[in-house]
Amino acid sequence: MGHESMDELQGTLLELEEQVKLLVKTEMRLRRTQAELLAAKETIEEYSRTLEEKVEERTAELRHAYEQLNQASKMAAIGTLSGGIAHDFNNLLSAILGNAELLTLDLPPHSEQERLAETIASAARRGSELTARLLSFAGAAPLSARSVNLNNTIQEVVSLLGHTIEKTIAVEVALASDLAIVHGDPIQIYQAVLNICINAKEAMLPRGGGTLRIETHNRELSSDDGHIGGHARSGRFAVISISDTGIGMDDETIERIFDPFFTTGDRSMGKGLGLSITYRIVTSHDGFISVSSKEGRGTCFNIYLPACEDDAAARPVSEEEELAVSGEGTILIADDLADIRNLATSILERFGYRTLTAEDGKETVEIYEQHRDEIAMVVLDLIMPGWSGEKTLEALKSINPEIKVLISSGYSTESANEKLLALGIDGFLQKPFTIAELLAEVRRVLSGNRAE
Repeated sequence: MGHESMDELQGTLLELEEQVKLLVKTEMRLRRTQAELLAAKETIEEYSRTLEEKVEERTAELRHAYEQLNQASKMAAIGTLSGGIAHDFNNLLSAILGNAELLTLDLPPHSEQERLAETIASAARRGSELTARLLSFAGAAPLSARSVNLNNTIQEVVSLLGHTIEKTIAVEVALASDLAIVHGDPIQIYQAVLNICINAKEAMLPRGGGTLRIETHNRELSSDDGHIGGHARSGRFAVISISDTGIGMDDETIERIFDPFFTTGDRSMGKGLGLSITYRIVTSHDGFISVSSKEGRGTCFNIYLPACEDDAAARPVSEEEELAVSGEGTILIADDLADIRNLATSILERFGYRTLTAEDGKETVEIYEQHRDEIAMVVLDLIMPGWSGEKTLEALKSINPEIKVLISSGYSTESANEKLLALGIDGFLQKPFTIAELLAEVRRVLSGNRAE
C-alpha cells in the first residue's frame, strides 16, 4: 500500500472519529433534551394538578360566596318584609295599648272593668314584644337601649324554652340577686341569649339530651384579663354564662363559630346566622363573648356586658312617677293615622299640654309656619304618604334650625335612625308606646336633653 493510500485511510479514520464524536455529542444532547423534556413534562403535570386544585378551590369559594349572597338576599328580603309588617302592626297595637291605658285611668281601682282593660293593655304589650323579637330574628331590629335587669331577660328565655325545648334536656338556672344593671336593648339581648341556647340544644341532641345551665354573676375585669374573649377594656361587667353537655367543638370550629352562615349542622335545618347575630348584638352593646369547649365535653359561652356605673341612677322612672307630673306647652302631632293622632292628643291634653294635629308632611309644615311661635315641639311620624318624615323634618329645619322634633314610628332601620340623628332630631319613640313612655320622651325633649 502506498503513502497516498495510507494518507487516505488515516483521513478516513479521522473523519470517522470526528463523526463518532459528533454522534456522541448529539446523543448526549438528545439525552439532555430528553431529560429536560421529562422534567418539563413533570413540571407541566404538577402545574396542571395545582391549577386543577386551585380551580376546584376557587369554584368552591365562589359557590360558597354565592350561597352566602343568596342567604343574605333572603335575609334582606325577610327584613324588609318584616319591617313593613311591623310598622302596620305596631300602629294597630299603639291604638289598642294607648286607649286601654287611658280607659284604665278612668276606671275604679281594683274593679272588674279595670282588670279587663289591663288585660287588653297587657296583650298589646306582649304583641309588641313579639313583633320586636321577630324583627330581631330577621336581623332588622334597631337598637332601643334602656336600663335592663338581665335576670328578667333570662327568666323570659327560660319560660320560652320550657315550652319548646326537648324534654330530654334539663334546664338549670342560677341567677345572682345582686346582678348589676346594664344599658341595652332587652329584646336584642333576649335574642342573643336564645340563639346560644338553641345552639346548645342542637349540640346535645346527638347525645340524646343533656343539661343546659344558665347563670348570671358580676365580674370586675382589669387589663390583666385581656385574654378573656380578647376584650380591650376593663371595668365591671354583668356576665351571662350558658353551658351545655353537648358534643363540644374543636379549636378550628371555635375560631369560625361566629362567622356568618357557618354551621356544623345540616344547612337545611338553619341558615347558620344565630351565633353571628349574637356576636353582632353583644358587640353593639360594647360587650364581648368568650367561648370554651372540648370535643365530647360540652361548651360554655360567657356574655360580658358593661355594668351601669350607678345602678340607682340607671333605674328607669316608674310609670306612677311619670303620670304624677303635668306639663305645659303646645305640641304639634303629625301622623297619617287618625287613631294615633287622637290617642296622642288625648294623652297629652289630659296631662296639661295643648295640641295641634296634621295628617301628612305638607300639612305639618303649613301648620308649623302658621303657629311656630306657640309650638314647643313636634311629634313626627317617620313613614307617611306624600312627604316622608325625613323630607318633612328637613323642611321644618329650614324654617327653624332649633326646632325640637321627636320621631315616632312602628319601625325604622339603624341607618335611618343615624341619618335622622345627623339631621338633628331630639329623640325617637318606638310604637306602640305607653302613656308613660310618651310623657317621658316629651318632657325630656322639652327640657332640652337630646337623644344620643
